Amino acid sequence: MSKPELIQKIAELHPNNMTRKDVKGVIESLAEVGYKELKKTGAFFVPGFAKFVVIKKPATKARKGINPFTQEPTIFKAKPARKIIRARPVKAAKDPVSWRRRHRRSSKTARVARWTMFRYRSDWRVRS
Repeated sequence: MSKPELIQKIAELHPNNMTRKDVKGVIESLAEVGYKELKKTGAFFVPGFAKFVVIKKPATKARKGINPFTQEPTIFKAKPARKIIRARPVKAAKDPVSWRRRHRRSSKTARVARWTMFRYRSDWRVRS
């Protein structure tokens, strides 16, 4: 979903209260506050959506390796120290997406269900 589509959807959800211009201002101010907070403290939390965290990756030295497809030796370049941003979704954002996680059977229930299916099949007995 692009930024204009997001602005349009939010404006449609609140037709009486907010215009598209208001929604755009809110989104831009949220992004600006997020940038400043990430730079200042290294973490930014958007309630009901995600927590953004700055992770410091150390520098790596150049090293030798082997291409697994051609078995040819290669050299991996050195990388400087860097900072990356990782988004960690909150439970409220994960639940609608991962429906199976909430409705999965426990391992004991699954074993009992399999044994019951096996036991009541018509050909489960050993024939002599």
